[in-house]
Amino acid sequence: MIKPGKYWSLASLALLRLSESDLRALHSIVSEMSPGSFVELVRDIEDEIDNSLALTVNRSIDHSSFSSNMHDIYHDLDQMRKKELRIPVQMFADMLAENLLKLSPKNVNRVPLFDSRRGFQAWITKLVTIFSVQEVFHAAMRIKHEHEKTTKSDWRLR
Repeated sequence: MIKPGKYWSLASLALLRLSESDLRALHSIVSEMSPGSFVELVRDIEDEIDNSLALTVNRSIDHSSFSSNMHDIYHDLDQMRKKELRIPVQMFADMLAENLLKLSPKNVNRVPLFDSRRGFQAWITKLVTIFSVQEVFHAAMRIKHEHEKTTKSDWRLR
C-alpha cells in the first residue's frame, strides 16, 4: 500500500490513465526542471485552469439564459403559427423573412434561408443573431395582423 501523503501527485496522475508514452514524456520534462521552476510551472497552470473555469462558468450562465430566452421566442412564434395563423412552418418562415426585410432592408443578404432539415428553432436562433428579438416579434405581429385582415368571416351576427 502506498502512503497517501507522500504520493498524492502520483495518485492524481494514475487517475488520469495516461499512456506509457505520455508518462515517459512527463518524466523527461520534469527531470530536466529545477524544483523551483517545476513549482512555478504547476502554479501557472493552476492559475490558467482557474481562469478557464471562471470563463466557462460565465459562458454557461450566459448561454443558459440565452437558451431559455431562445426557447421562449421559439415557443411564442410557433404557438402563433400553429394556433392563430394555422399555416405550415415553411410558409411562416417565408412570411417572417419577407416582413423582416421590409422592416430592415439593409439586411437583405443576411437573412438565413429556412432549412426544414435543421428545424424552425435553429432558424429562429440564426435570425436573432442578425435581427433583434423585438424586430422578429414585430415582423411576426405584422403577419398576424395581415392574416386577421384577410380572414375576416363573411358570417355576421345579427
